[in-house]
Amino acid sequence: MSIAILAHNLFVTQKLLTMPKKYHSKTIKSIRWLLVEIPGKVITYAKKMVLKIACSIDKFNTIIKMRRKIYDLKII
Repeated sequence: MSIAILAHNLFVTQKLLTMPKKYHSKTIKSIRWLLVEIPGKVITYAKKMVLKIACSIDKFNTIIKMRRKIYDLKII
Protein backbone atom coordinates (compact mmCIF):
# COMPACT_ATOMS: atom_id res chain seq x y z
CA MET A 1 0.00 0.00 0.00
CA SER A 2 2.78 2.42 0.86
CA ILE A 3 4.45 1.86 -2.53
CA ALA A 4 1.17 2.69 -4.28
CA ILE A 5 0.84 5.90 -2.25
CA LEU A 6 4.43 6.87 -3.04
CA ALA A 7 3.92 6.19 -6.77
CA HIS A 8 0.74 8.26 -6.79
CA ASN A 9 2.40 11.17 -4.99
CA LEU A 10 5.37 11.10 -7.36
CA PHE A 11 3.02 11.09 -10.34
CA VAL A 12 1.02 14.06 -9.03
CA THR A 13 4.23 15.97 -8.30
CA GLN A 14 5.59 15.27 -11.77
CA LYS A 15 2.29 16.26 -13.33
CA LEU A 16 2.23 19.62 -11.55
CA LEU A 17 5.91 20.47 -11.95
CA THR A 18 6.72 19.26 -15.45
CA MET A 19 3.60 18.82 -17.56
CA PRO A 20 1.72 21.55 -19.43
CA LYS A 21 -1.40 23.02 -17.81
CA LYS A 22 -3.72 21.03 -20.06
CA TYR A 23 -2.51 17.81 -18.37
CA HIS A 24 -3.05 19.01 -14.78
CA SER A 25 -6.66 17.85 -14.67
CA LYS A 26 -5.95 14.49 -16.34
CA THR A 27 -5.89 11.18 -14.50
CA ILE A 28 -3.07 8.66 -14.42
CA LYS A 29 -4.89 6.48 -16.93
CA SER A 30 -5.47 9.29 -19.44
CA ILE A 31 -1.86 10.50 -19.24
CA ARG A 32 -0.68 6.94 -19.69
CA TRP A 33 -2.64 6.78 -22.95
CA LEU A 34 -1.52 10.26 -24.04
CA LEU A 35 2.20 10.07 -23.29
CA VAL A 36 3.46 6.82 -21.87
CA GLU A 37 1.98 4.37 -24.35
CA ILE A 38 3.83 5.70 -27.36
CA PRO A 39 5.29 2.96 -29.54
CA GLY A 40 9.06 3.05 -29.63
CA LYS A 41 12.13 1.01 -30.39
CA VAL A 42 15.53 1.10 -28.69
CA ILE A 43 18.36 0.82 -31.19
CA THR A 44 22.06 0.58 -30.41
CA TYR A 45 24.76 1.32 -32.93
CA ALA A 46 28.21 2.87 -32.80
CA LYS A 47 28.19 2.45 -29.00
CA LYS A 48 25.17 4.77 -28.72
CA MET A 49 21.66 3.99 -27.62
CA VAL A 50 18.83 5.70 -29.53
CA LEU A 51 15.11 5.64 -28.83
CA LYS A 52 12.96 5.93 -31.95
CA ILE A 53 9.36 6.86 -31.20
CA ALA A 54 6.28 7.06 -33.39
CA CYS A 55 4.24 10.11 -32.41
CA SER A 56 3.23 13.54 -33.63
CA ILE A 57 5.68 16.44 -33.46
CA ASP A 58 3.47 18.16 -30.84
CA LYS A 59 3.60 15.17 -28.54
CA PHE A 60 7.35 14.85 -29.09
CA ASN A 61 7.90 18.51 -28.20
CA THR A 62 5.80 18.06 -25.05
CA ILE A 63 7.97 15.13 -23.98
CA ILE A 64 11.18 17.10 -24.66
CA LYS A 65 9.92 20.08 -22.62
CA MET A 66 8.98 17.76 -19.75
CA ARG A 67 12.45 16.16 -19.78
CA ARG A 68 14.10 19.59 -19.69
CA LYS A 69 11.96 20.64 -16.72
CA ILE A 70 12.81 17.41 -14.88
CA TYR A 71 16.50 17.98 -15.57
CA ASP A 72 16.27 21.58 -14.34
CA LEU A 73 14.74 20.48 -11.01
CA LYS A 74 17.90 18.61 -9.88
CA ILE A 75 16.81 18.05 -6.29
CA ILE A 76 20.10 17.10 -4.63
